[in-house]
Amino acid sequence: MRNISGHEIGGICHPERSEGSRFFAEPTARRSDRTAPQDQAPDRRSFKRRCRMFRRPTAARLTGVAALLRMTVFIILPFCSVAFADVSDVVSSAKQAIVNVKESSKQLFEESQIRQPVLKEDGYVRKMRRKREEFLEEQVEERRDFMEKIRKNEGMDRHERQKKIAKFKRKENKELQKFMEKQKEKLKKHFEKEKL
Repeated sequence: MRNISGHEIGGICHPERSEGSRFFAEPTARRSDRTAPQDQAPDRRSFKRRCRMFRRPTAARLTGVAALLRMTVFIILPFCSVAFADVSDVVSSAKQAIVNVKESSKQLFEESQIRQPVLKEDGYVRKMRRKREEFLEEQVEERRDFMEKIRKNEGMDRHERQKKIAKFKRKENKELQKFMEKQKEKLKKHFEKEKL
């Protein structure tokens, strides 16, 4: 027997199953075109064989489930415990911080209540406050006069102008600092006399 290319096929074989007979065989019908005879019952054994895996789990599946459970117990749970411990530490530290803030605010309030009668505003304190306000008003007037002089002097360049302004500000800050220190000393002496 020869195949489609003309070569002889050795051996005895069934003509329908030979190599050349594939090309000449009738095309098989589609799955939708096939119609099974009505009297033929479905194979119950193959159906049971297919559903056996859903009916009872095999030993391999049971060992896989057991392995997953062991992994959950021995690997995931320690991480969860560590995470819960970290969260509890953070919560406890936050609670302690809140308690510390409450205690410090309470202490400050008590100290302010203790100092309040000592720092009551009498005639001397009002006098010192008026002096401070007058001093600040004088500084404002001096600054205004200085800035007007700087603006009027058009021949001065920008660098020199900035240098003079910085020098004036330093002088102003030193004078204010000296005045405030003197006032603090005077008030301290006044309150010491009041305590006695």
